Amino acid sequence: MPTWLTSAGDDHPSRTVRLGAADQALLAGPAGRPVPIVALFDFDGPAPSVEGLRARVAERAEHLPALRYRIGDGGRTAEWSDRLDTDRHVRVLAAGGESSHVGAELLLNQGPPADKDRPPWNIVLIPRPGEYSLAFHGDHGLYDGGVAALVLALLDDNPTAAPPLPLPRRPPAAGLISALAQQIALLRASRPTPAFSSPQGPTRKVRYADVALTYLRDLAHAHRVSVNDIYLAALAHAVHLWQGEQSDKAHPPVITGMPVSFRGPGQEGALGNHMALTRIVLPCDEPSPLQALHLVAAQTARHKRLRQRDALRVLSALTPGGATKRLFGRLGNPLTASNVVLGGPLTYRGNAARAAYGVTDTLGPDQCYTCLVTYQNTARLSVVHHSGTPVGPLLPDLWRTALQAIEHANDPPVGSSDALQRGVRA
Repeated sequence: MPTWLTSAGDDHPSRTVRLGAADQALLAGPAGRPVPIVALFDFDGPAPSVEGLRARVAERAEHLPALRYRIGDGGRTAEWSDRLDTDRHVRVLAAGGESSHVGAELLLNQGPPADKDRPPWNIVLIPRPGEYSLAFHGDHGLYDGGVAALVLALLDDNPTAAPPLPLPRRPPAAGLISALAQQIALLRASRPTPAFSSPQGPTRKVRYADVALTYLRDLAHAHRVSVNDIYLAALAHAVHLWQGEQSDKAHPPVITGMPVSFRGPGQEGALGNHMALTRIVLPCDEPSPLQALHLVAAQTARHKRLRQRDALRVLSALTPGGATKRLFGRLGNPLTASNVVLGGPLTYRGNAARAAYGVTDTLGPDQCYTCLVTYQNTARLSVVHHSGTPVGPLLPDLWRTALQAIEHANDPPVGSSDALQRGVRA
């Protein structure tokens, strides 16, 4: 069993945990509503029984301290729950539609579980004809992208330790200055961005597209950049392509907040949010996909050189809670882009999930949230947008087209478009 699974007997953690400023800000709802987080795993074959799912959750959940806390003291603390009622924590979403994104959309628009007398999470079985999804549906105030490790420990037939996390290092002074400047810059109002300009509405939409992970890695290797650079550059070029269909004017660069986890060893399944936003400018005004890639890669290389992950960890510990709450409430970026790398496969009752992805609500006034989840040999881009966001429903397909543009920008082309098409599951 993973080393961070601890006994729920006399050795369990503190009965009361003081929540961090980011946790409290997300619980308060920076956009005026609580923020849900949803992690989904898609499976082929008939749906399993809900009784068996409840039995698995009952067996495992008591050994996962992060799943034992409910929200207390008006959202300032987390309080230990002595008993978990699996009948309430495990449910079926029968109206899951014929595509995985429909269930994700329904859970997202429901908001997080609202029962105040129990930990704010559910495991949801979403059956569909010939396939099904298992979803973690929780409150972002207590769980961040690290929830994937919790899901694997909770549901997998033979859970193993999560991949080792990097040891914290001391950031250089220049890194701290840069990280602080980025946090301040995220508060500034962004220039009008036609692709994302629409009034916020109460309904969120979810769309996604899959490509083979080997395809992204081949592109990254050919251009000596990371998969993350390919992901972001393709987003920039996707917006550029959308703008080209709308106007002769170039789309302005898009200020993007990118969540960076600073969890360290032993914190794989820890309660709360261990992350901060770093600032990336997507060069959507750049017509060349390769030049856009170079501009993105230069920014991420600088972040790495200045140890921004460690700098954000230090700043987070030093920043007063009130300032963090104001940051979440005044974010000026129209796009938030996440990148989550999962470890081993999730196998439930002998059936391995074929794909995985995560979605959450938009933060502050931004209009769109994207998340690239790499799982086994599938890379899934999910997009969450307001119902009126112009580029929202088109972004997954445009992103895929932008990847092809990067692939064929040089002669001879890298890989083949056939490889991309084989990886697509629209």
